[in-house]
Amino acid sequence: MKLKLVIPVFLVGLFAVGLAYEVAQRRDGIEQDATDVLVTNDVERELKRYLNGLESDSPIFQRYGKFVALKGAGHQRGTGFKIGGYLSITRIAVFEKAEVRCPLRIYARGPLSVRPRMMPTKEWMDKNLHASVEKSGNEFIVKAPGMTTATSLEISATHPKFFSSTSDRRRAEQMEESVNKAIAILEKGVTQEQPQQQNSAREWFQSQKQTAPVDIFLSKAFEHQDLKVQMEAAKLLSLPSPGYGKVSHADSTIAFLLDVIADSEQDDVLRKTIVSALMLNYENQRKLLYTRLRDMGNDAHIFIPVLASSLNAKKARHMSKGGAFDAPIGAVELLGEWGPAAKDAVPALATTVETHPNQWDMAPAAAKALGEIGPAAEAAIGALIRASGSSHANVRAAATAALEKVHTGGELPKNYDVSAEGPIEKLGFNFMPKPRHTFWLGETGDRIWSIVNDKTTSGLWEIDFEDRVYRQSVAFNLDGLVDVYPTSNTINLLRVTKSEIGYQVIVDRWSRESRSLVTSIELADIPKLSDGQRLNLRNIVWDEDAKTIAFVQITSKPVDGKPNAWRELRRLHLFDLATNRSLINKKVKEYLMDPIAFGDATSELYFYGYCFSNKKHCIASMDLKSNDFTPIEDTELSGYAAIDVEGHLAVYQVRGSSKIPLKLLNLRTSKVIALGTTDDAARQNRPWNIAFKFLGNEKQIAVVTDSSIDIFETESGNVIRQVNIFSPNGGPRTLPIMIDATGDTLVLLASSTGGATSKTGLWVRREKIGMTPINDAPNAQRRR
Repeated sequence: MKLKLVIPVFLVGLFAVGLAYEVAQRRDGIEQDATDVLVTNDVERELKRYLNGLESDSPIFQRYGKFVALKGAGHQRGTGFKIGGYLSITRIAVFEKAEVRCPLRIYARGPLSVRPRMMPTKEWMDKNLHASVEKSGNEFIVKAPGMTTATSLEISATHPKFFSSTSDRRRAEQMEESVNKAIAILEKGVTQEQPQQQNSAREWFQSQKQTAPVDIFLSKAFEHQDLKVQMEAAKLLSLPSPGYGKVSHADSTIAFLLDVIADSEQDDVLRKTIVSALMLNYENQRKLLYTRLRDMGNDAHIFIPVLASSLNAKKARHMSKGGAFDAPIGAVELLGEWGPAAKDAVPALATTVETHPNQWDMAPAAAKALGEIGPAAEAAIGALIRASGSSHANVRAAATAALEKVHTGGELPKNYDVSAEGPIEKLGFNFMPKPRHTFWLGETGDRIWSIVNDKTTSGLWEIDFEDRVYRQSVAFNLDGLVDVYPTSNTINLLRVTKSEIGYQVIVDRWSRESRSLVTSIELADIPKLSDGQRLNLRNIVWDEDAKTIAFVQITSKPVDGKPNAWRELRRLHLFDLATNRSLINKKVKEYLMDPIAFGDATSELYFYGYCFSNKKHCIASMDLKSNDFTPIEDTELSGYAAIDVEGHLAVYQVRGSSKIPLKLLNLRTSKVIALGTTDDAARQNRPWNIAFKFLGNEKQIAVVTDSSIDIFETESGNVIRQVNIFSPNGGPRTLPIMIDATGDTLVLLASSTGGATSKTGLWVRREKIGMTPINDAPNAQRRR
């Protein structure tokens, strides 16, 4: 019976609580709506007053003439990232010369004020000499190359009764109680000479006015013999006032406080509390503090923890997106000047480098400070390495420079520039196309090897990781070079040379140990071409040990009566290089399919293309003995942009704007796994440059994209590690030239680009991955 009574009572109580909460919410909403109307009306009147008071020499007056009226009504609540709630108001300002759109945003509590900003600004117009302002209808428009936009007045405003939310209003009420309590304690300890001092202090704190009575009031508090009175004054200074965390002080008050800070006889806790309070001010006012601390020399080092804590304080104004421009850069620079003595600030500086919203000035300054602290900042090496791959060029450069000073031994996992020695003048993606420049990683992992065959030189080249110089090792003739394939013991060169009857396809096999020619294997004779015909070998595929090779011979000839039209004659070649015997024993029916890779066993060869038996684009396997094709079910890939096969996994890239451009196809199970990369979709519209390497017996795959190395599990497609690879001195896109692995180290050779036509420079990066590559053979991609 008691249980039956308890349940209804509980439900009634729960209903009463919910009803009370709903009533409170509705009351808060009504109060906020009424306050928003009041704030909107006040700000609108203030804007009219401001525009009516424009002087004739102001940029706004010079562009638009005298203010006439303000049109529009209403307001709207919004929420911004990190800045919280705001009021949005849109008005049309009518001037003598034109009408101007005035988007206005109230985002902070403070004294009633409006701050119009003319868009485009006068500074922007002065820099862009080709831009002009023209009248169009009732408004002015700005015309510049590639841009036409209407002018506007962007206005930010503050109001003492603005609250970003109902909880913000409650906090403000609580803050006012704290202020009253602090002043009440001060009243007991400070001699009263002017009865209005306490009221003046309250008015100052509420309206941020800088008044003489406040200066007198605080000065007497800090001069009082009772430390409790002094500490309450310091706490009062630290309380966040209206104005989004900003505290304004009279200049004379700041001067007095700086004297207290510099006085070593004062209590250290009091001095630190004052420094913490002054760090809440604007940066142009904080400069006075920095100057005084700098003048104090080593005596100022006791404030290092205080400065460090202010760098990333969650409630600090500069930690918001809207206030990031006002970051305490001077404090960071001061910590850097103090060098190793500021080692206690290293964790805070490292956090600033990686997370501060001001990545233009603040983060680079923090990285530079870590460099000036030197080896004592060793704990920040991880943060600096990650920052050296930031998308912000100035952060990359500062972090890279800092690493050179902080890290004193061994190679770091970052991008290192490669220089050239000899006849090669230009390095980079644009100047090193395959097969004229083919790279692979040496067995020991201490250098990158390359076959070079360009206009200025030919032969075997190397990049030693000790000095990262691209230099020639052996010079030899490479006329007619078509493809290069290295194995653990040999370098195999596919060449086409001229003969008496036409052309000859040969494979030159060089010893990697002796760097000398071992043998030349003659594969096929091609008759002379008639006038206008062209010869090309493509889709060249080697097996793992270079014992078997497949390629397609394309003979092109122009079509009569159709300019720029060509007819292609295709022929598949497949050779056993040990016996120099062709493995094609009958007519190949699927002649529109191209070889892409050998399978796990060299008894099968994978093809991709249009399959006549399936009547679609797909992957098929060909038995090398019977030459029969077997289409692999569920592999329709008509929209591919690139494809390769490693073992039983096919890697392909789809065209278009898909957010998941790379996929894995298991040829045994027909299972498709999508690999989601870190690059945004906007970069995936083109067939972008992708390189990959299988790791851990095909259990992982490392994919190089525009901006990162992403390592995935091949079974699930889940990302298990991501490494940013932006070049410190390059642009925002990475162009991979080679990716390979040995032991537990992944090696990337790449260029960076700052635009569509700038693809210069060469850099190398070695990254510890804690995995084993699929095999020790130095080939990263077997299909050429």
